[in-house]
Amino acid sequence: WYQRRVRKILSKMDLSQWMIQKASIIPYLQTHRRTQMKKLERFQNSNGKRSASNWKSDLDITIAAIYVEDALNFRNVPFRPDKLSLYQVYQNKAIRYLFVIFPALLLGLALVENPAVEVLVVHWQAILALELICLIACFCRVLHLRLCLYPGDFWSDIKNCMIIASVVVMFIDMVVWFVYKVMDGTDVIRISRVLRPLLIINFSDNRNLRKLLRNIKKTVVDVISVLVLIFLFIAIFAMMATKFFERRTLLDPHGDPYLDNFLDSYWNLYVLMTTANSPDVSLPAFRNEQAFFLFFMPFSVITTFILMNILLAVVYKHYKLHLLEEVKVDVGIIQGNLLNAFTLLKDPDTNHINKDVWLKAYRDFGCQMLFSYFIGTTWSPIKMFQAFPYKHSSRSLTCYLLRL
Repeated sequence: WYQRRVRKILSKMDLSQWMIQKASIIPYLQTHRRTQMKKLERFQNSNGKRSASNWKSDLDITIAAIYVEDALNFRNVPFRPDKLSLYQVYQNKAIRYLFVIFPALLLGLALVENPAVEVLVVHWQAILALELICLIACFCRVLHLRLCLYPGDFWSDIKNCMIIASVVVMFIDMVVWFVYKVMDGTDVIRISRVLRPLLIINFSDNRNLRKLLRNIKKTVVDVISVLVLIFLFIAIFAMMATKFFERRTLLDPHGDPYLDNFLDSYWNLYVLMTTANSPDVSLPAFRNEQAFFLFFMPFSVITTFILMNILLAVVYKHYKLHLLEEVKVDVGIIQGNLLNAFTLLKDPDTNHINKDVWLKAYRDFGCQMLFSYFIGTTWSPIKMFQAFPYKHSSRSLTCYLLRL
């Protein structure tokens, strides 16, 4: 559904109309493009003004190819033009997959740390060494990103600050644990364990995970009213059950008093709504008086078949709406990156990419399928946005820059 929605938006999209209709993304696009182009202009001016005959250099084509690659992967990283090699290494697939292992390994240490599964007990020095290696790898990853970005862009991203703070706190906690172990051999509570999931969440490679958590957070806020309705309905029946059974001195199958107070009645009816203890919770009442069928049957029908279905429908509706908002943001990222690439490669006089520049880009970063897209000598940004394909494959980057 996500991919179909993106393709539908891109196929019907006109740049001017889209910017008017999607006003929520206009500030994001304008700010991102303005910031990136200013940095590119400063970098170009610092290297001297290019002549008209050599206006498009290899650097321009390389930067444009990186923008297209970022658009394909929905990345919005304001990299430094003078650190292209570092940025390309940072986004290398093999390195990205490698550095996903270290946060996962850090989470997996919970299986062998004290208290641990008996068959998986590992010596504490080995645990300390593994944790130190993982922390060093995570710190090197975020340091590599710092070298690729301007200081203001790096520190303005709260995710980078959270990663650095988490690594520092975990390192201090590890040192304290080591000191206690060496001094008197006692174990201390590792408070830094709760920070380990933050490393996986906040790394730039796990954008889909952050998107999922954002959607869940927004959806929970939208369904609070339905949850309150369900809990109030259970509370009404719990008060009725307390009045019915508190003086009957009935016992449940475990020999405990049966629905003799409000909290016990509320908990049992809540579990009954999930059908986890059905029909066990109602059997003591049926043995005492079969007429209590008129109490449990309406409760089960209303909660299980009506209220739970309403909750499911509301959750699905709002989750789908929030997912559509994420799709629009992804479309904005695609357009922002492609607009930056087009601005670098276009002819300032005609506002088009001429054939020579395109062939130069193909010669350096091209692919075998280029000429299946090549049906003209000039291209415009509006057509480029409308024709940009969502699903990418192993074909080279510039094939997607202008598909006509």
